[in-house]
Amino acid sequence: MLPNTKPPARLGDKYPLRFRPVLITCPWIRETLYANTFHIRLKQLSAPNRTASVGPSDLVNWGRYIGERLAKSATTGFGPAHDPGGPKREANGYIGYYHFCNGIDYTQGPVGVELSSGGTNPDKPMLLMHCTYNVFQKAELRTRVNVHVPLAQKPGARSPKPAPPAEVSVCYSVHYCGEPRTADYTPETIHELDAQFWVELAALSLVRAVLRTDYPDTQACGTVNLSDMVVDASALAQSVQTLVARLPRGHMAGTRESYGPGTSSGTGTGLRQKPAMYRNRLVDTLVRVCSLDAGGRTADRAIAEIRRRYGHDYDYVVCQLLKTQRGRNNTTAFLAVIRDYLERDALLCHAALLLVEQSRFLVGQGSISHAQYVAARAVDILPLDFDSWHQLALCYVLGRAFSRALDIINLMCQVLGQNDASALDFGAANDPYALRWTEHASQGKFIDLHTFERFFPAPVDDTNTNMASMARIWHKTFHYNPNTRRPILGVFCTSSLALASPLEASSVAPELQDVIGPNSAKMRLAAASLRQPYASVLDYEHRSPWGRIYDLLTMVVALIGWDNTLDVRAQVFGDASDNVARDSAARESTDARRKASKPICRMLLQLFLVVYDDLAAMTALDPNEHRSALAWGTIGFAGWGCKYNLRETLSALITSTLTCTEGRFLYFPTIKLLHICRELVLSDVTSSALDPYADVCSGAQHTNKLILLHFLPQVYADFAALLEAGYFSLEHVLVYIVKTCSWHVRWYQYMPSDIVVSSLQRLCAKYENAVVRETLRVVFEKLRKGQQKLSGAFNLKEMFASPRHERQEYEFEDSDTVAEYIECLLDWLALLGTE
Repeated sequence: MLPNTKPPARLGDKYPLRFRPVLITCPWIRETLYANTFHIRLKQLSAPNRTASVGPSDLVNWGRYIGERLAKSATTGFGPAHDPGGPKREANGYIGYYHFCNGIDYTQGPVGVELSSGGTNPDKPMLLMHCTYNVFQKAELRTRVNVHVPLAQKPGARSPKPAPPAEVSVCYSVHYCGEPRTADYTPETIHELDAQFWVELAALSLVRAVLRTDYPDTQACGTVNLSDMVVDASALAQSVQTLVARLPRGHMAGTRESYGPGTSSGTGTGLRQKPAMYRNRLVDTLVRVCSLDAGGRTADRAIAEIRRRYGHDYDYVVCQLLKTQRGRNNTTAFLAVIRDYLERDALLCHAALLLVEQSRFLVGQGSISHAQYVAARAVDILPLDFDSWHQLALCYVLGRAFSRALDIINLMCQVLGQNDASALDFGAANDPYALRWTEHASQGKFIDLHTFERFFPAPVDDTNTNMASMARIWHKTFHYNPNTRRPILGVFCTSSLALASPLEASSVAPELQDVIGPNSAKMRLAAASLRQPYASVLDYEHRSPWGRIYDLLTMVVALIGWDNTLDVRAQVFGDASDNVARDSAARESTDARRKASKPICRMLLQLFLVVYDDLAAMTALDPNEHRSALAWGTIGFAGWGCKYNLRETLSALITSTLTCTEGRFLYFPTIKLLHICRELVLSDVTSSALDPYADVCSGAQHTNKLILLHFLPQVYADFAALLEAGYFSLEHVLVYIVKTCSWHVRWYQYMPSDIVVSSLQRLCAKYENAVVRETLRVVFEKLRKGQQKLSGAFNLKEMFASPRHERQEYEFEDSDTVAEYIECLLDWLALLGTE
């Protein structure tokens, strides 16, 4: 919707909470060439060899006619760095603006669009194009709105006659990708479009909203993520019904990259033998929206609906939903679901996935030998499934069978090497704003502040007050640092080093840049396994298949040391250095061992080199050297990934957030600290032990907790207690959450992310809701900018004292509204959990 316009009828109902205002503030990014984003979208949809995915976000393109002469001379100060076309770029007299959107509720049919008429030309219409893609039918719905405004209706125009009404024409068309078929509709005939088409659009819009919110690297700049479909308990229940009804077609929405290449096995044939039928983005979204209800009632309704529609065909999904009910002990129900299914169909793909879940449960119970046996059965059924192999390798590591673990890791590398590299899904790589920003930054130029604020206006609520604002983040960051005038989305979500200026990057040691920088071997290998041109330092070790193998190998190194790991590798695969044996007897024994050893995958060799470089870079650091915030953050990410001295690594991340200046918000260390807090402190805030070493929504493995709790339980207990009293006290965690929420809302993420929601839920379960609210107010007052208070009585000390100055160290100002926003989030979560 355009600025200062009324929302569609479906969105016009009064929402109960201010975290979702009725009038939504959206970005409007100027196009260098009118409708250029629309043509980029057409090219994306027509690209061959595309893998299954949720499709692109909805596109809203606004064309405003200002005349050919003005269009040729109208510039934004942020055009392409090299524009050979020059004035031809707006030859038709239109200038274009755009943004992307997810989370629109299409269940009520066509979305009405109302446009303001101010500033339009009476001789040409204003054009608005809204595009949304239906993955299930491989079709895109395009809504075109033409608005012709007579001269007398323009603001300031005077006419003795009544102003004639604006002429608005709306047309709809459904374009089927890969086919020359198109269906056109008018407002009178749009009802002929199948109602299921709209429901499918709503389901996919919710899937995209959840995916883009939780994984910012999949977003393009200028994306708005709405919470309309989960804004209250009734909307949440309707969304669950919509998602459950589309489970049989969920495989068309793509799967997590962490599951590795697609495979199929079992005794039967057809879609039921593909893991993607049960592990896909639609199932992930269902689990995520059910987790919003901490009480578990929404999950109960989803399970009941699955049983009613499909019987036991989706018991794997039922197991995932049982994990979301953190406040219950579902162990008996969980095991009963697995047992009952295995008694019926023990050799199907579905059974293998349930066996993997059972193995994870047994790991949580400390029964490693049984977990290993169950995981081996799953591998027998799905011999090419990457996730099953990963679970088996994890069991071998925990059982200290390191030679078998390395053998399995080698096989995992071979499975991963079969990934189809030709089917790249570039996601948000084709981002017009990001491409322009990168071109200008390479020449030392940045968007000016005025243009930036016009492209990305500050979000406001229904009272025209800044929503979830923090002045230090919203204003000072962009004012003092021109290189921060872009969201941390898409290609900008790689690492802090990729966003730093050359002067800032020079403060980081070259060996650290080589191991954790955006062009390091580690990040390039992770990106290749993600089938993307980039990977993020925040989650590469959990989200990318290569990163999951790296995580396993670093577990082995953390448990037995680097030298012992090399010895185990030599026992399994042989050692290339053995050819330097000096005597013939040594050569003969070496040759015999080589004949008995197994071939090692080239990817595993690269993996050993990456781990060696990480450890070498960390051990070469000078502990007494003075460093910048960027350098401390880089040390933290490098050390946490390779599991090098967790306490010092965590201290480095904390230090980076404390040493930033000029109001800058260090996004990457702050988000990483929230993930670490959830892993080491908040993950035990539950009475269910179905899978205590992984996050059910993201699938991230809590590897460091697993190592400490399994091998050094007392050390883990002392370490967690120390963190809870220090780095991750309630006050510190609330500060991280507050900053993260403010940053997300500033970039139009009206759907709260999983890390924010789960952290707030677990804090409320650990400390009680009232305590969290009171602590939030105390933190806001303690860190609020203000003058020192004067005593009420007159005395000589006050008379001759120096003038009072404002507090220098502060986080909040009186105008900040982020604390109110957090309280609205708490109200919203409580509302979803009680109704």
